[in-house]
Amino acid sequence: FVERVEALVRQASMPVRRFVLAAEPVTNIDLTAADALDALATRLAAAGVELCVAEMNGPVKDHLRQLGLYDRLGAERFHRSLEQAVGAYLALHPEARTAEVSSGRSSAPSASDGPSEGVEAL
Repeated sequence: FVERVEALVRQASMPVRRFVLAAEPVTNIDLTAADALDALATRLAAAGVELCVAEMNGPVKDHLRQLGLYDRLGAERFHRSLEQAVGAYLALHPEARTAEVSSGRSSAPSASDGPSEGVEAL
């Protein structure tokens, strides 16, 4: 998983500043998976990419709190929805909205749109 994400970031046609993990399907996380998530966040940060998590259910998030990973990543990196994660990014980087418009996109992709340019489902 970590290698796949790193490959996506390396192969992106535009620089990646934030990688959002859509975690709705995750119903449980063991120590090995939590360690992988921690390693991914560290490796992405070293490449200048922020890892965010969207749609993670409460019990999984609570388990990350118990393991200390939630606090290490920071509450601001957990979002209720993909739309909220994109909106938070655009609030911090309004120039990204300009790039969106100039590329012919009129709005951020929504989760219901499915994968689109610059967005890949894992």
